Amino acid sequence: MSVIILIGIWMYSEYRPGDFLELCGWLLGNRAGFGLGIVAEMGMQGLDLLVSDAGRIRMAMGLKNLRWGVRTLLPAGFIMIQGAIARADEVAELLAVRGYRSRGTVCPEFRTGTWDYIAGIAMIFVLVAGFVPVSEFFILYR
Repeated sequence: MSVIILIGIWMYSEYRPGDFLELCGWLLGNRAGFGLGIVAEMGMQGLDLLVSDAGRIRMAMGLKNLRWGVRTLLPAGFIMIQGAIARADEVAELLAVRGYRSRGTVCPEFRTGTWDYIAGIAMIFVLVAGFVPVSEFFILYR
């Protein structure tokens, strides 16, 4: 479980807006990929906004000299949920005004650098090592 959390933290720290949309569009095509990508992008945008809301709530609580507890957690959570629902309603209205119905197109463009090639080669080595029998490396295994 901790590995999944670490991968999630790494992905969140390396995320740039549009990454999931481009990846899903490239991987699944314009029909399913665009829809899934736009849902993922909207989810990441919502997560960013929830994090900023939590920071503002913490700042306001610090100004009022309040501490976190059950009495403050429920109103803060209510404010965050209410804000997320209001933003989702605004985004849905904006998509409807712009004419989005069910499909769209995306032309993915990936930026690659030297470290991407090094990481790709390292990934191939890890993949090959995963299929090599363990007894070949450890003589005392038998």
